[in-house]
Amino acid sequence: MTTSSNWKPLGIVTCSALALCAGALLSSCEKKSEETPRPSAAVTPIAPATAEPAAEKAAPVAEKPVAQEPATAIGDPTLPILHLAMDDKNADTAVVDRSDYAHHQVFLDETGTAHTTAHSVPGVVENALSFDGVDDAITIPATDVGAAFAAGQDFTVSFWWRSEHLPFPDGYQTIVSNFTGKDGGFGLYQRGNSDGTDRRVYLNFYVPGNPAPILSHPIRLAENVVDWHHYAFQREDATLRVYFDGALQAEYTDPTANEALGAGQAVKISPAGRGSKGSMDELNILPSALPASAIGELAQTTPGLDDLFSLAEKLGALKADAASDSTEIARVEAALKAKMDAQEGYPMALSDEVELLGFKYALFGGNQYEWTMAFRTSAPLEKDFHIYVHGVVDKSHVSKIPERNGKPSQLQKWGFKPTPPTSSWTPGEIIVVRFQAQAADVPYEMSINLMYNDPDSGWMELSPDFLRLGWQASL
Repeated sequence: MTTSSNWKPLGIVTCSALALCAGALLSSCEKKSEETPRPSAAVTPIAPATAEPAAEKAAPVAEKPVAQEPATAIGDPTLPILHLAMDDKNADTAVVDRSDYAHHQVFLDETGTAHTTAHSVPGVVENALSFDGVDDAITIPATDVGAAFAAGQDFTVSFWWRSEHLPFPDGYQTIVSNFTGKDGGFGLYQRGNSDGTDRRVYLNFYVPGNPAPILSHPIRLAENVVDWHHYAFQREDATLRVYFDGALQAEYTDPTANEALGAGQAVKISPAGRGSKGSMDELNILPSALPASAIGELAQTTPGLDDLFSLAEKLGALKADAASDSTEIARVEAALKAKMDAQEGYPMALSDEVELLGFKYALFGGNQYEWTMAFRTSAPLEKDFHIYVHGVVDKSHVSKIPERNGKPSQLQKWGFKPTPPTSSWTPGEIIVVRFQAQAADVPYEMSINLMYNDPDSGWMELSPDFLRLGWQASL
């Protein structure tokens, strides 16, 4: 099917320059965070609190000390001692360290699939790794990174995290930490409440021998929203600082802050049994204190900037914000146009009024898959259509499909009502729609159509024929 000649698709510039810039900055950046606050006049909030600052009474259960000697050799302090880009997408458990130290890590998944392919998701810079909050974890030995946390050693810990619990479970879960009550350390934790209306993360610092945090800054995350956020923990001399999305949130200065902070302990990401559900990208541990401007630059990296769908969503958000800068809107429009121009086979005309700009099918978790579609209309759609995706299974895979009415079906069907509804789609604007559903792990020859349930005539199709998208399989 050909595309109508009157379409003038926008496009995207792949943000390789930004990715390279972020990579260079990340190679010299780090940060930290943890959980409940102990009131102290020395803790100085910098920005207006984005979460209620009331101190929490409970602290995470201290880990049993693990006998590990910290590494002693630090080379160039301007370079990271560890850089996990989390771009791994292979049939093995290796998580590659891109720093000069090459301290490659292992992805742990006791009951699922530990291969990084099964945990790779779209990230901030290229890909990220997802954690289920149950038994997915990465444990970074103190022998690899402990030198950064030795007494008198400046450091920065920096990473992106997307919390996916909606809502957060009641109680604390660990996102990343090297804290024990004996050795101190840092940690980023999440905590919910019993009725599921509160989603908070805590950026905490601890000193040895004290189970209560010496600095703790809570951030309340939006309910029912899964977003990437940038976190950083830093020590410079005897001053501790925590950052959220590039902005300094709080700092604490005290001689005890210059002691070893978990130098002999592993850094644990979503440890099994008390971990958090979410995704992590671009973890850097640097044996120096980054300037605030460098941390701010790291946090300006736009999640998924090299992805057509994220660019389209960003453009929509910018246009909806009256305070948006026109130069930034123009930049994102240009990037989107270049990206769309590079899409082979797209745009595809679904009807005279609707074209499909992109389609993606990927494993979301377990047997849950996500469809992502970008649409654009040339005229208003007066009805609220449902989107239907059909998948024809190759005969050699039909036996893997759950039976219906006692026999397997070669044709699988998924339908849903999109958000925003089709009647609100503005002609010329790009609408990104996401849908998650269960599916068997087999290749499908997929096709798509919009359908409307007419009270008198039943289900009516926008186009007489489903638009064929070709063979799709999870990657």
